[in-house]
Amino acid sequence: MIHGLVFWGAPATDRARWKFFSKTNYLIGGLSYSLDDVEHGVLRCNAPHPYRVQPQFAPGDLRCEAALKTLDPRVHFAMVCGAKSCPPVRVFRPAALDQELHEAAAAFCSDSGNVQADLGARTLQISRILYWFNKDFGRGSTGDVAHAYIKQYAEGEVGAALAAAARDAETVKVGLFSSASKHADKWKISFLEYDWSANGIGLMPAS
Repeated sequence: MIHGLVFWGAPATDRARWKFFSKTNYLIGGLSYSLDDVEHGVLRCNAPHPYRVQPQFAPGDLRCEAALKTLDPRVHFAMVCGAKSCPPVRVFRPAALDQELHEAAAAFCSDSGNVQADLGARTLQISRILYWFNKDFGRGSTGDVAHAYIKQYAEGEVGAALAAAARDAETVKVGLFSSASKHADKWKISFLEYDWSANGIGLMPAS
């Protein structure tokens, strides 16, 4: 990814980004992989791009062998696209992968740049990553899935707000107004605009 940004420059438009992720290719094991191939074909278990219907690799494509068999949604907090709204660059070690993915998820879900919770107004603004890839995180309505997943990992102020809402729901549940308990942990959920500007110094826009 970093090599692609240096070689091609930082994409500045939607069209340039589309081309960037499909034309930045690397030869691995004798087969060519674009950045899209690595993300959707390998790491997302040969899932479709969010704006496509077909799997990344067609049936019979030799690269299907490289696709992971089980999707771990935390991979979205480890992948870096070079934009300011992306997770930061991290180093992951095979021996500590599960712990390091947990740390990446916790850091992302606790960052006010990615999740903004207003307990009083019950409004929750969440990174657009959980909108684009909502099916990777669970089944159900887009907002409910995103809320449930963030609640698993959020710490700090964000985690405290979500935990307080959950406690309120439990209090209502055991009180006189138990019929209202299902609404006590409800949030008005929206998704933050994604900042595609380059997360770096000196990166020239791609032509």
